[in-house]
Amino acid sequence: MFKIGYVLTIQKINSTKNERFKSKIMDITEQEIYINYPVSMETNKTSYLINGTPLSLSFVGENDIVYQFTTHVAGRVHDGIPLLLIKKPDPAEITKIQRREFVRVARAVDVAIYPMEGDMQLFQSITEDISAGGASIIVPKEKQIYERQPLTCWFVLPRASGKYHYLKFICKVVRISSRDDKSNIISVQFMDKTNAKELQIIQFCYEAELAIKQKELGY
Repeated sequence: MFKIGYVLTIQKINSTKNERFKSKIMDITEQEIYINYPVSMETNKTSYLINGTPLSLSFVGENDIVYQFTTHVAGRVHDGIPLLLIKKPDPAEITKIQRREFVRVARAVDVAIYPMEGDMQLFQSITEDISAGGASIIVPKEKQIYERQPLTCWFVLPRASGKYHYLKFICKVVRISSRDDKSNIISVQFMDKTNAKELQIIQFCYEAELAIKQKELGY
């Protein structure tokens, strides 16, 4: 399941900042995983995590399956480069989130759209649904959007923590359908995906699905 070179997304458990970090698996033993020092995804600065710090980790494994588990900092070594040791979880402690192509939620998300061809100016709209591979966006009919058109899109993802994550994608229009007399639905595919970006959307979709289920149950 774990492989050297896998990129990890890391969050401190019980932290009030909800800051996210990225790291990479450098070595693996039966009991521990060696990773390079985490770098903040917001400031791009290296973070120093003390021994015992509880962490939530996510990574994209084979077949595009996302795995998530909790662990803690177990130590540090310096074998040419400084590395952190984290406790390797038992297989039963690892959660599969979902395959990326199936993670799609009907959620209105603010999006700014800039057509990369022609003279059209940047405009704002909302999504009808979103997934880690693309989104369906509501667009006024007067906007001259066509299939296979390249777009730059900025998505604003509200997280359960109360913070907002901003993601920029180069997109391609793959389908256009009529929504009503005034608007169309354009389906776009993300063309410059990275594991970190995809994981942020997957986690957003997971939170949105959880909120829907809790509302249905009256929580």
